Order: sequence, then C-alpha cells, then structure tokens
Amino acid sequence: MPGELFQNFYASAFAELISTALAGVIQAKFSRRKAFQITFSTAVTGSLIIILIGDKRPELMPLLVLFTKVGINSAYIFSWFAPIGMFPTMF
Repeated sequence: MPGELFQNFYASAFAELISTALAGVIQAKFSRRKAFQITFSTAVTGSLIIILIGDKRPELMPLLVLFTKVGINSAYIFSWFAPIGMFPTMF
C-alpha cells in the first residue's frame, strides 16, 4: 500500500479502538441488518477509494486505512455478537 508504513499501522491500530466502541453504539441504535449494511458499506467505500486514488494521493492513505478498517472491524464484531441475539441460550 502506498503511504508511510508506520502512519498506516498507527491508523489501523487507532481504527481498532474506535470501531470497538462504535460497534456498540451502532448496534444499540440500529437493527442487526442495518448495522451490517452500514459497516459493510463503510468498508467497501473505503476500499474502493483506496483502489481508485491510493497511488495518486499517498498522503491520504492513513485516513483511508482508518475509514476502511473501522468498517471491517465493526462488521467483524457484529459477526461475533449477532448470533448471540438470534440464538439465545435456554438455561
């Protein structure tokens, strides 16, 4: 990926922190389906922007990594917690 390697890593780590908190807020406000739509849309939009302008504007790469990683990690968190709500334990 273009851009400064350490800045991209810092943006990725910061996105992990943000997305963990943001996933709880999104899940509380929206249904499971809408939450998945929001997070996947965020991830796909960020990925497409990286593909289209990543080589031309490497100084924007940490911001694009942050945006994309928030969507990916939030969707990952939902994939862990959505089945718990759909299939509750009976004991």
